[in-house]
Amino acid sequence: MFRRHGFNAVVGDERAGLHILNQEPDLDGVELAEFTSRAARAIGPVDAEDPAQRDGHLGMRTWRIPVMLRQPGAVARPAARVIRVRTPRSCERLSTR
Repeated sequence: MFRRHGFNAVVGDERAGLHILNQEPDLDGVELAEFTSRAARAIGPVDAEDPAQRDGHLGMRTWRIPVMLRQPGAVARPAARVIRVRTPRSCERLSTR
């Protein structure tokens, strides 16, 4: 794994490939060049998560993958009310409120 200001990446083998997570909407020229170079040199599949969808220059198809990055540890209480839904019927009841 390696980290840069604008993105993080995990380098795997032929099967796991390269996984890059872009974390900035505007990578600078140096970061963009490294992003592109690492993708071009990958020995397996390349997954590039780019919430701002700025990796179109690589000719990749894009879609959004929900990702949350945070430091490990306890979390604060939720600001909104959280309701556990166990059945489709209980979910329907919530949507009619």
